[in-house]
Amino acid sequence: MIKIRQFFKEEIKDYWIIETEKELEIEAQKYKTSDEFLRADYQKRIIAGQDLGDEIGNKVNINGTLTLYHGTSKQNSEIINNNGVFNEGSYFSIFKKGTEYGDSPIDVAKRKYGKDAIVISIEVDARGLESAAAGSEVYAPQKLIKQEDNVWTSYGVKNRQQLINIWNKSGDIV
Repeated sequence: MIKIRQFFKEEIKDYWIIETEKELEIEAQKYKTSDEFLRADYQKRIIAGQDLGDEIGNKVNINGTLTLYHGTSKQNSEIINNNGVFNEGSYFSIFKKGTEYGDSPIDVAKRKYGKDAIVISIEVDARGLESAAAGSEVYAPQKLIKQEDNVWTSYGVKNRQQLINIWNKSGDIV
C-alpha cells in the first residue's frame, strides 16, 4: 500500500492508493455486494475531491471530480486525447482565466507554443493529486489515465469494471 500525505493548513490528511490487486481483494471482502464496494470507492472519490477542493478553492462536481485546466499545443492536445494519458509530473490550473497572482493556462501555453496554444478542460478524480503553487495549481505526480466515463484518474486508481472484477475475485480468498 502506498500512503500519500497531503498537508492542509495544520492538519494532515492521509489518502491510500492501494497498490496491489490482492490488497483490494481483501478490502472488497468487507462488502456484501459489488454495488456496496463501488459506493465505498465513490465515497472515497468525493471525500478526496472535497478535501483538495477546499484547499485550492475549487468546488467538487456532482460526480466527485474537480474541473481542472491544462495549457498545451493543439498537437499535444490530440496526442493526450488519443492516448488518454497525461504524463507524470503534469500541472493543472484551477482557473481557466488565471488568478490575480498568476497567469492563465493559455498565457503559459502561448509562451511555449505561440499561436498553436490551447487549453484542455478535464474532470479529474482528486485521489493521488497534490496542491501546488500556493493552491492555484494542482500537480499530478503519477500519470493520469482517461477512463470510459471521461474522468481522469491517477495511475493505480481502479475504474468501475476493475473494481467489480476485484470484488468478484474477493470471494475466492480464504
